Amino acid sequence: MTVPTWVTGPWVRTARSIDDGPPDECSDVVWLQVGPWFADIRLPRPGRAPTHAFDAAHAFSGRLEVLVIEGPGSRVAWHHDLDSLDPGGSPVGDPDSAVVEVRDGCLIESGAGYVEWWDRPRDRPVGASADGRVLERGAGPGDPVSARLVCTEGMAVAVWAGPVPGGAWCGVDGGWEPARVVGVVPPDLDIGGALRAVAAGGTPTGGWREQEAR
Repeated sequence: MTVPTWVTGPWVRTARSIDDGPPDECSDVVWLQVGPWFADIRLPRPGRAPTHAFDAAHAFSGRLEVLVIEGPGSRVAWHHDLDSLDPGGSPVGDPDSAVVEVRDGCLIESGAGYVEWWDRPRDRPVGASADGRVLERGAGPGDPVSARLVCTEGMAVAVWAGPVPGGAWCGVDGGWEPARVVGVVPPDLDIGGALRAVAAGGTPTGGWREQEAR
């Protein structure tokens, strides 16, 4: 099924509840969705220790699959092919799955033993950007993706594979350079250069290519 248009774009997690506990938030979490491709990065906030795996430093990316429409929402599965905590990716038969729906502008994600609340980011810069683009790096067509950039509304999340998997958040207001990082950015990725080239209407640099070209 086609990914609902209301899922597309940037989302920032505002709270989560584990096992019916009270809503809380101790991490900065960003989820970017462009068509079927997603990228998610989460970093514990300064002075806040992660209390659950949902809060740990983590970056992952892949494809969102709509399994079934359930009333105003949809049951979806996130298939990870890049994951800083699971370098092998998630098996197709064992996806990350939940029901998502939007109520009063808030996206509510209800999964096994948890609920998460997501809002659109506020006060994003307006202007030239790499909006609605997905860039990938790999050895060639048909080969596994080694890194992906998902970009929308002046924000981008990069996720990369080994030897040390990780991810980074970037913004047009920071010149597209990585601002928040899980792990260490490989020196050859040139994330900022690729995003600046695409934002200017050019061809991405550093071995990146538009997803559609794969």
